[in-house]
Amino acid sequence: MIPYSILCAITRRSSFRRVQASQNSSLTAASTRLWLSALILAATLLQGITVVAQLKTTPSPAPSTAIPVVTGDSLVLFVSDAQGPLFVEEAVLKANSNNKAREIIFTQMLADHANAIFTLGDMASLGFYQSTWKSFDNFLSRARVERVPVFATLGNHELMIYPSFGAEEFNARFPWYVKTGYSVRVGKLAVAMLNSNYSQLSDEEESRQVAWLDSTLAAFEADSSVSTVIVACHHPPFTNSTIVTPSEEVLDEFVPLYLRYSKCRLFLSGHCHAFEHFRQEGKDFLVLGGGGGLQQPLLIGNEAVWEDLFPRKTPIRMFHYLQCRLVQGVLHVTVKMLKPDFTGFEDAYELALPPVQLSQQ
Repeated sequence: MIPYSILCAITRRSSFRRVQASQNSSLTAASTRLWLSALILAATLLQGITVVAQLKTTPSPAPSTAIPVVTGDSLVLFVSDAQGPLFVEEAVLKANSNNKAREIIFTQMLADHANAIFTLGDMASLGFYQSTWKSFDNFLSRARVERVPVFATLGNHELMIYPSFGAEEFNARFPWYVKTGYSVRVGKLAVAMLNSNYSQLSDEEESRQVAWLDSTLAAFEADSSVSTVIVACHHPPFTNSTIVTPSEEVLDEFVPLYLRYSKCRLFLSGHCHAFEHFRQEGKDFLVLGGGGGLQQPLLIGNEAVWEDLFPRKTPIRMFHYLQCRLVQGVLHVTVKMLKPDFTGFEDAYELALPPVQLSQQ
């Protein structure tokens, strides 16, 4: 039998102290029970492939051990949750040509000729099982040919079931990855990439990451060559998902630092397979978990826990990725959303975040 501690790690979701009464609706409770049952079933079924996962018949990709160098500063892209569906998940959530959607998104992202691409986790459905990386490996290979650097952070699916094997697979693709946070400069834009998998971090690693984030954001604040900072991780501090809940650790440890420093203009996350836009204390939080995973229904209307500023008030939202351009200090953000008939993309939502005024600093 799989140890209870592993099942807890699979289904772990941070407790949410700011829950409103609407979140206790029958829809949320039923979805949570179904999701829990599906994951436990998945864990049981996957016991049988442990040996296959460990006996690797083909080597993992061997990229450079040095962090990629970004050239140019005009366009960066973000995507999250592009994992292929597990068949047990399809007992809970409706499939919608998910693998096709992911491949269309990957192809279009490369066609955009970005200066850098950032992935916010869950690029493989089971990180320890090498075959589930196949699509993402193909994407990485194509990106190397196009000379587009790809940066990543861990999601929960990379560490699901057997976290040490999943981390090994992830590190084989990103050997320069720092699990307690790292940053990337793209011209005057800086991106801080964080690890929100708190169940896989020691107390010392948690403290180290928060200290690193504080010191890094302080350095960016004092650096005149940096005009805008984006903070990103996998788990969202806010979401109206009926399947996953907000991360209290992200809310308590990352968000206060994001709010403290004036150059921080955008907080990005995934995990919820939908697009959402929240604003707290005048700052913007986007959830962009639409990279190809099974779409998750949202609480909307009077049942919504947080005010979602995205104008399309539908419980299911189409697959998407994010474009960010920094032009004369203004961060232009565009949600590239796949059309329902899969014939192309539309600019579903746009934001223009102005530069920080000197009086604010």
